[in-house]
Amino acid sequence: MRKNSLALYLTIFFIAATFLPTFILPVAASPDEVVVLTPHWSGIQDVAKEDFEAWYQDKTGNEIVLTFEYKDTTTSLALIREAGGDPVKVKWDIWWGGGLDAFKLAKADDLLAPFYLPGDTEWEDINAAVPDSFGGLPLKDNDDYTYWGAALSGFGIVYNAKYLEDNNLPTPNDWTDLTDPGYKGHVMMCPPSKSGSNLMIIQIILQYYGWEDGWALVTEMGANIGEYTESSHHVAPYIGRGEYGIAPVIDFYGFGQAAVYSEDVVFFYPPADSEEKSTVINPDSVAIVIGKGDTNPAATEFMKWCLGVDGQNMLFKDPINRLSVRPDVYADAPPGYFNPFETELTLFLYDDDLGTLRFDIVEDLYDMLLVAPMDDLTDAWTKYNDAKEYIVTKKDVGVPGIVDPPLDLPESNAKLAEAYAAFISLPISGAEVETVSPTYQDSKEEYKAEWLDLAVQKYSDVVELSLEAKAVCDAEVASIRRSYLEAQVQDLEIQVEDLENQVSSLSASVSSWQTYTAVTLVIGLIIGALVGRMFFKK
Repeated sequence: MRKNSLALYLTIFFIAATFLPTFILPVAASPDEVVVLTPHWSGIQDVAKEDFEAWYQDKTGNEIVLTFEYKDTTTSLALIREAGGDPVKVKWDIWWGGGLDAFKLAKADDLLAPFYLPGDTEWEDINAAVPDSFGGLPLKDNDDYTYWGAALSGFGIVYNAKYLEDNNLPTPNDWTDLTDPGYKGHVMMCPPSKSGSNLMIIQIILQYYGWEDGWALVTEMGANIGEYTESSHHVAPYIGRGEYGIAPVIDFYGFGQAAVYSEDVVFFYPPADSEEKSTVINPDSVAIVIGKGDTNPAATEFMKWCLGVDGQNMLFKDPINRLSVRPDVYADAPPGYFNPFETELTLFLYDDDLGTLRFDIVEDLYDMLLVAPMDDLTDAWTKYNDAKEYIVTKKDVGVPGIVDPPLDLPESNAKLAEAYAAFISLPISGAEVETVSPTYQDSKEEYKAEWLDLAVQKYSDVVELSLEAKAVCDAEVASIRRSYLEAQVQDLEIQVEDLENQVSSLSASVSSWQTYTAVTLVIGLIIGALVGRMFFKK
């Protein structure tokens, strides 16, 4: 009995020693967490993680882990659309980074939660500090407070002056300069389908120059591109290192390289020689994602940090160097830091509603017309410019000894114009875009396949028409030479006939046979000299 009791006591002691501490010792709380979907590169992510996690712990006393999932703007929008606000599918609390158009599309699909806390002093300060608009564009969703501008972004051109000099290339001044055939192979870009900032650049060009003329510019520029990158933040460093000469980029990538390679690299808002700009400065946005962030209080804290003084001051740090949406924080910026709220630049008034409407179509149309058939595009551009140069040379040379330059070659001009019209032709008009846009997602794959087929065919047509233009040019020049010679022959025939009449008249008045023979010989020599002179001139 004693042995059984002892065994029981030992068993109870063992169980208590094993499990009782788990009930007595406090369990460490797991840290809070915010998951951010973002197109921002690692340099921004690293600084933001360090700053936000320290700010959050100082404010709340709790630890937090800020994690990022990197996706370009277009992919981010697609993922959020696919998740559809379903808590089972949504993996992100915050969507941070990307142009206004993408966020407006997400809001239209009810995928963004409002950041709206009336009566909260921090929110009230943020709402008062972030202006309603800048340059005609909203800096926040003034109706429902879903998307907010987290930074300002301008768009322009970065170039490497040494590279351009070494390759005997001109210095660009405006978007139109990127169409210069001399730049072929020297331009680099990230396709709009992988970069919200580059999509914005294309949208700006299409609005500033108009749908047809804008696409003509974009198509010519696209034919000069030597390489597309997978991410927009890779582009500017290629220019900085001198591996390519020129690129359209978002401003902070350009300014960053200009700071590193100050002697060679220049970034500017086009046109460089005017304060009236053919570009915009627009908000790079942030929002809470419905399905996860709207039930995570830490997501609200991220919004407060991001739009508050601390988060906005972070933008001035290296390697970020971005523009704040709050005029009040520029007092803390480094000396000489560009303040868009005090600039005298006149910016293009971008229609954000039109940009939102065109967003998906412009992105896919660029890919199908310029990226997928890149080899066909560049070959067509090369053949067209070869024909153009060939015809210009023929005009400038004239027909030596026959017709002085410049030659008038209307048929060559017409055939060359036909080739260019094919080169810039579009499968969809601006008006049709507005009609198709509301239901585009339902049939986008069919549209893309059709556009690609049309692009390949039109570039083939351009090659054929360009070759025909050169042949027409040769035929026109030959016709000009032939017409001249025929006119000379007709003139000679008239002169011969006139001389024959003179011979007849002379022969009637000459009494002696010797005199008649001598005169005839002289006239023959004159005729021979005239004929020889004509063919010598030929």
